[in-house]
Amino acid sequence: MKCDTKGFQDRIHKISGQISALDRMYEQKRSAQEIVQQVVAVRASLASLARFIVEAEVKGCLSSDESAAPVSQLVDTLFKVS
Repeated sequence: MKCDTKGFQDRIHKISGQISALDRMYEQKRSAQEIVQQVVAVRASLASLARFIVEAEVKGCLSSDESAAPVSQLVDTLFKVS
């Protein structure tokens, strides 16, 4: 089973950059259409991160703690957020 050790940080850095772009867009008084389009991109990136985390948990790449939530609970949480 292969664990992607860099994927989490790559996704977090991408999301961070997208959020910074939102701030700049607002300061520059960009159009609502452009800002909303960026918000949609951020949401898609967050959804991708959530999927990555669940997949990593299924592969056994994250939790080493036996008290960690079962995968089914992670999936339930994911669907509450969406």
